[in-house]
Amino acid sequence: MMTSLKDQAVESTVDLNNRRVVQILEAAAKCFAKKGFNETSVKDIAAKVGVTKSMVHYYFDSKAHLLHEVLAYYNQRHLQRVTDQLEVIGDSAHERSRTALKSLWKVIREERRFFRLSLEFWAISAHDNKLRERLRQTHEKARKLVTVGIEDALGADKDKLPFSNEALGALILAVLNGMAVQDYAEPDGVDMDETFRVFLASLLSGMSLLKMG
Repeated sequence: MMTSLKDQAVESTVDLNNRRVVQILEAAAKCFAKKGFNETSVKDIAAKVGVTKSMVHYYFDSKAHLLHEVLAYYNQRHLQRVTDQLEVIGDSAHERSRTALKSLWKVIREERRFFRLSLEFWAISAHDNKLRERLRQTHEKARKLVTVGIEDALGADKDKLPFSNEALGALILAVLNGMAVQDYAEPDGVDMDETFRVFLASLLSGMSLLKMG
């Protein structure tokens, strides 16, 4: 049986059912997005929630750990939005694929403020083995989620491509990440929404031709 997107979750090391944890994550997201990782202190985050600094450290080992959980928390919310979109689409693999990818790109565009945080996390994890392992796990999870999304979207056609769905998932993730980097580095350059439409049209056309072949 095909794994469903509903069965997937971005792993967390904290209890997301705890209201206080969620309050800290949402406050941290706002602080990090406004001031960046280096300029934000745990004290700033605690003040925004209305708790002590020690309370924040009770749930999170460090500021870097908190940043990791912020990114995981919002990745999970993004996944849910894409899943909700797929639930109202019919059985057409082409239409489901199109909807899934458009929903994913819309999320990336709307949450551009968090892309800088991702870059900062990548940078600090280069000097911390524990964080680097968390980054590896997060990236692996993201790739698997995209792969499952592809299989969910293709439905009965999921085994008709002449290459693995994992390879296609890795390609899609790499392209979207690359587009996000370019958009961040050159916000007034090439129209990234138009670039995405070109990518989407090329991808869907190529998949159709390969299945026919």
